Amino acid sequence: MAKNNKKEPVELPDLRPEAVVGNEQYVVARNLGLLQKHLGYTNEEMAKIFGVSRSYYERLKSGKNALNLEKLMILYYTLHVDLNRLVGDDTAYDFIRQEGDEPVDIDYRLAIRDLMVDIVHTNGNSERKKKVMEAYYAYGEMLATLFDQMKPNS
Repeated sequence: MAKNNKKEPVELPDLRPEAVVGNEQYVVARNLGLLQKHLGYTNEEMAKIFGVSRSYYERLKSGKNALNLEKLMILYYTLHVDLNRLVGDDTAYDFIRQEGDEPVDIDYRLAIRDLMVDIVHTNGNSERKKKVMEAYYAYGEMLATLFDQMKPNS
């Protein structure tokens, strides 16, 4: 008899700010307009970057049309746009990623310790399980960052 290797889906909390939920397309559109202003580009220049007509670009900027993955990748790779700022609406980030930005220096041992202390002090088994899964996810992100930092400079 074959084993069922299908994993149960992990339920993670929706951590999007309330102002963003349900308004994602308009948040991105507003930030696209702010990005354009930051860059000093005209609608025609932005349309050319995206490979679309000026009127289509204006619909993207107004939120009538949504940016698709291809357009987001154009912004990321061509203009070095930080998607945390554009999509996440996180003003802690600049619109443009800086060449040579140093990775964030994190003390992983302390971060894991803090997660474990939080889990130990959680009341209720189901809440504890949620926090264990969140810790597992965060640990994976920390490992990915650590591996990125270990890559040799090309």
